[in-house]
Amino acid sequence: MINNCEDLDKAIEELERKKVIREAMLSAQLNHTKEHFKPGNLIKSGFSNLVHSDGMKGLIFKAVGGLGAGLLAKQALIGQPATFAGKMVKTILDKAIKVGIPAAVVKNNDKISAWTSAIYKNLFSGSSNKKKITF
Repeated sequence: MINNCEDLDKAIEELERKKVIREAMLSAQLNHTKEHFKPGNLIKSGFSNLVHSDGMKGLIFKAVGGLGAGLLAKQALIGQPATFAGKMVKTILDKAIKVGIPAAVVKNNDKISAWTSAIYKNLFSGSSNKKKITF
């Protein structure tokens, strides 16, 4: 309770001190928020959330892994055949790859997830010992 000028001066000083503290806290929070919303940090955070959430991790690894493995295998194994027989073989191999590779990825999802998690931890762990990769 303010009864005189001295009490009023103390109250004003206290309010000014609180104002300085709140401004510093607000500035620190603003800097933290700006850092969080940088595109690189958003991507890293999003990828980290995907890797660490069990339900989504399995679905995403199955989908992306199956598609990626199928596309890579198709590009690696099948070129541009010149003959009609070559085109038939290409078509058969294409169908087999489209079905077989994603199925293999789905069956081995646990192993692929473990490898991917290990690679992610080694790349983004922040430790100075990045030469040793453990699986």
